[in-house]
Amino acid sequence: MSIRNDTAAVKTLEFSSVLGRLAELVRSVPAHDAVSRLQPFDDRDSLEAELSRITEMRELLDFDDPFPFEGFDDLRPALKRAETGGVFLDGAVFMQLLYLLRMTRLVREYFSARQDKYPLLQACADPITPLQTLEKAIVRIVDDDGTVRDKASDTLYAIRRDMLRIESAISRRLQAILKRLLDSGAAPEETLSVRQGRPVIPVLESRRSKVRGVLVDQSASGTTLYIEPLEIVEMRNDLARLQQQEQREIERLLRQLTDELRDDLAQVSLNLETAVRFDIIIAKAGLAAELRGLPAHTAPSGRMIIKNGRHPLLIMRMGYEKVVPLDLRLGEGYRTLIITGPNAGGKTVALKTAGILSLMHAWGLHVPAGPGTELPLFTAVFADIGDRQSIEQDLSTFSSHISNIRMILASAGSGSLVLLDEIGSATDPDEGAALAEVMLKELTAAGALTMATTHIGALKVFAHETGGVENGSMVFDQETLSPTYRFQAGIPGSSYAFEIAERLGIEKRLIRSARDMLGEDRGHVSRLIRHLEDELARARELKLEADLKESELSGLVNLYRERAERLKTQSAAEKERLLQDAETLLAETNVMAERIVKEIRETQAGRETIRKAKEQLERQRQKLAALKTPGPEQEESPLQPGDWVTWPGQGGKGRVLTVADKSGRVQVQWGDVKIRIPASDVKKAKKPQKKSRTAYTGSVDLERRVRDEIDVRGMTGIEAAEAVEKYLGDARMTGYSTVRIIHGKGTGVLRREISRLLKGHPLVASQRLGNWNEGDTGVTIVELAS
Repeated sequence: MSIRNDTAAVKTLEFSSVLGRLAELVRSVPAHDAVSRLQPFDDRDSLEAELSRITEMRELLDFDDPFPFEGFDDLRPALKRAETGGVFLDGAVFMQLLYLLRMTRLVREYFSARQDKYPLLQACADPITPLQTLEKAIVRIVDDDGTVRDKASDTLYAIRRDMLRIESAISRRLQAILKRLLDSGAAPEETLSVRQGRPVIPVLESRRSKVRGVLVDQSASGTTLYIEPLEIVEMRNDLARLQQQEQREIERLLRQLTDELRDDLAQVSLNLETAVRFDIIIAKAGLAAELRGLPAHTAPSGRMIIKNGRHPLLIMRMGYEKVVPLDLRLGEGYRTLIITGPNAGGKTVALKTAGILSLMHAWGLHVPAGPGTELPLFTAVFADIGDRQSIEQDLSTFSSHISNIRMILASAGSGSLVLLDEIGSATDPDEGAALAEVMLKELTAAGALTMATTHIGALKVFAHETGGVENGSMVFDQETLSPTYRFQAGIPGSSYAFEIAERLGIEKRLIRSARDMLGEDRGHVSRLIRHLEDELARARELKLEADLKESELSGLVNLYRERAERLKTQSAAEKERLLQDAETLLAETNVMAERIVKEIRETQAGRETIRKAKEQLERQRQKLAALKTPGPEQEESPLQPGDWVTWPGQGGKGRVLTVADKSGRVQVQWGDVKIRIPASDVKKAKKPQKKSRTAYTGSVDLERRVRDEIDVRGMTGIEAAEAVEKYLGDARMTGYSTVRIIHGKGTGVLRREISRLLKGHPLVASQRLGNWNEGDTGVTIVELAS
């Protein structure tokens, strides 16, 4: 049995809400439709490839140049019509097609310029075939607004020229008639108008005889008539004949263009399919970013490991930080996990989290979980969660549960995930416990991975005594009697019914009576469970302290190794320098010795001369000995505010503004730039001789590199203005002479807001809208002032 998005488990786990959010993130109608048809992967290799494609897309969107992909129109109906001979598409459709062809061609060129950087995405783009001949044909015939260009053909150009001539003649003639009527007092106003699509002249009813023509309309009072002069009627008839000729020529040109499209129809359809595929991959990357998701490793069917897993719908509703993460293992030593604990403690959420993360993984989505998470590619997921009571089918809550579990027992096996909420409930506790034990044994023997929640105490003992079955519980704060929503494996949970009842105001005498009725054995078990929870909590605290000590020790060891390596490097360099000095001194000593011996021989010097010569030689020997035994190296003192430093790979010197923070970074003023860099990356330097007052023009590699463009789509006008204002300063400082501001086409509000900001801006030399190959009117090109 394979998972499908119409199964009961998929609906129970609300996975459709995840797919719904994915559908909101796509940018086209075809991709939206495709999301509703998505199905889980049925083999591990295809799934891992899809997860890697999403990873590549996230890296591309986060760190590379802007990806040339936007939303596109649904061309499927138009391409279907174009299959029929003799049919032609209108100009607006061809402009939509031109946009798709340009976009897909630019996508292919984008990956061609990045050979082997994104191999999986590049493979997705390989089916795209650039159709520049068709692009040029569309541009030659159709204008940007979807109308056919005047110069699409000589015939159309001549027709429209004659139409313009006649329209001008009609306008001039109407103006002349109106002026004559105004001079004679027959016209009540100086304005020509159009009534019922016909040009008319206003004439006073009492002066109707002044104009020969057709009465088209009159004012509400009847005092003004609107007449189309007879001499204009014939001119309009000529214009109508030309308009008919124009329409026939337009249809001929569009039919010709549709015939050209029909020749490339198969490839255009494939380009459209590829665009849809990229739209979905981009949406998956966007969803992963929203949920802070990572690709889970596809584990063998018998193992599930969730590390810091969060329920995606809770993240969407509450925010990432407010969702308590789940750490859970299943399939290593046991295949069935029984989770116990108080009501509203998070047992059901734990089941749903494991289930929905498994579905997300199967559908090729990154999951909101930490590194090291492993999820099998389940062949089936079953869930019996919530009250399935049905009045129409005459099913009680218990009957509904049993009916559902009967189907699960008949279908589940190796490769299945089974989630059972409150198993054995809604009936006699002893009988419910017996049924639950039998069912869980059956599922364990069938090889399914099973998670079940319960309040039945007997099932805790069952889990403890049965191979392949393990206890687990949701941690409960015994002091505040409030849930922590954290899962712990290996220890059953207490329901804390008495404690919660007492806190909510039930009289203590009633609580005592209830405890007495429960019996000593049951009370002893509850106390044992709470004792184990206390011991586990203390063990966690000790482990945390040990981990902190280990981390601290590891940090000290790494620091020692780093400093030792640095000293070793410095020592080697110092040794080399001393050796060179020693060799130089030795050569000088030999020259001096030869000179002294020569002087002694030539002068036959006495004892005093020989003594002085020996002293000179001794001084040289002492210098040589000092070089051989250099004193201890002095460790450089920590950087302090006011120190001057150099930064290897960058020009000039910077001044330290702060001491190192916890991460070892200091803030440095580098010309007009303030940056935070590791203290170990800079070296102390002497104060510059003369402080420069000019702006720094080096190439400081800021923590967030300034690109030659900024994307403000999706911002409000105020947000965009603030972002562009800051960006212009950063871009000028970085050394760019030309930058691009991407604001999109839309309603034009952002474009106008940015244009007002740039006009007269001291950092801007000029501005213009982009050409068709630069982003068209969705981009403003800015030349920065020098």
